[in-house]
Amino acid sequence: MFARRVLMFSGLVSFPSLGLGYLKLTNNKDQRHIVLDLDHTLLHSIKLDQKYNKYGQFHNMIDQQADFEVLDKYAVHLRRWCIPFIKLMNTIATVHCFTAATEDYALQILDNIDPQREIFQIIKTRKHLQDIENDIIGKRRYTKNLNHIINAIQQDDDLDDDTKTKKKISDLKRILLIDDKRRSFVVNQHENQEINGIQVKPFNVNIGQDHILLKCAAIIIYRIMNNQHDLTNNNHKNNTRTIIT
Repeated sequence: MFARRVLMFSGLVSFPSLGLGYLKLTNNKDQRHIVLDLDHTLLHSIKLDQKYNKYGQFHNMIDQQADFEVLDKYAVHLRRWCIPFIKLMNTIATVHCFTAATEDYALQILDNIDPQREIFQIIKTRKHLQDIENDIIGKRRYTKNLNHIINAIQQDDDLDDDTKTKKKISDLKRILLIDDKRRSFVVNQHENQEINGIQVKPFNVNIGQDHILLKCAAIIIYRIMNNQHDLTNNNHKNNTRTIIT
């Protein structure tokens, strides 16, 4: 059902579930990399003792409605299509996680959504964030530098530094970050990763479920079918990220 809906959203309605099209999607999957954020992208966590959110909305029966709990203090609600989405991504690309959360929190989340650890390969957490200038009130602002992922992919490569640099430039076309925050795609004023991003509408359990992950999958499949080695939004005239609402 999920795959059929993805094909409809991508415009590939006649795409067969098996056959040449499927082979094109799965071929060279280890050369494509999908990096997924956790909070507000795949899920929404609420503190068990928190009855109201920052907007004054009541978290109605959060403990009964949660998909699972982590660290004995967070009720975790998965976004619609979360599990089918990450499983589908795993068949067409290598999947990684890059979250602003702490490592112990992230690992417990992954233990629940990927218990056999068959999907998520490289895991980057809060300690891998790159600071950018503080905002007007001095609050810390950070971004997610995809070079952390690329360096981890290349760490076992027996290549000289010059070859690795050239390969890194090429690899940037093969990597895609899906995140809900705009700042995650801008490394600094000289290096822009927006072309490597899909920014999604933040998931909040109070807002309700949506089809955002379905739309993400459709976009990714469409790009692979049109150019196997480029997951970016490089055809956009402003070289910007894709925004899904």
